[in-house]
Order: sequence, then C-alpha cells, then structure tokens
Amino acid sequence: MISKMQCGSRQKEYYDISVIVLIYEQPLEEILLTLASIIGQKNADFQIIISDDGSTTPFLQKCIDFMEKVGFRDYKIIWHQYNVGTVINY
Repeated sequence: MISKMQCGSRQKEYYDISVIVLIYEQPLEEILLTLASIIGQKNADFQIIISDDGSTTPFLQKCIDFMEKVGFRDYKIIWHQYNVGTVINY
C-alpha cells in the first residue's frame, strides 16, 4: 500500500512528541507554512511524520528539500500511490 517512505538523517528510537501531518491535494505553500510552524516550536523533542494520501501532485521532495534547508532532520515521509482514505492514511 505504501509506495515510498523517506526518513531524515537523524532518527531516534524515542521522541517526546510525534507530529503527524496528513496531506491530500494541499497547495505547497500551505504545507510549507505548516512545516515551518511545527519546526519553530521550542523546548520539545519531536519528529514530524508527513503522510500523503496519493495526491496527484506530490510535493514530498520539496518538503524534504525544505526540511534539509532549515536543518531539520527528524522526519519521516510516507507517500501512498493512490488515495486510501483518511483513516488508513493516518
């Protein structure tokens, strides 16, 4: 069901918080604003998990490029080849 999974270079076994961002057909600007807002949080050890539910225009490489550019390496990105629905995407 998952056709692609990409992880950042700094993966730990335990985080205080995992922030899950579900994506389906959102504009790139909204996705990057959401990521910037999450990354800007202080005083918490967290990872970001992005799961794309088969968007026709996947922006996952741009998300990876953005996080690498700002130096955030605690992430996982999951891309579903086709729309599987919110519950399974979650």
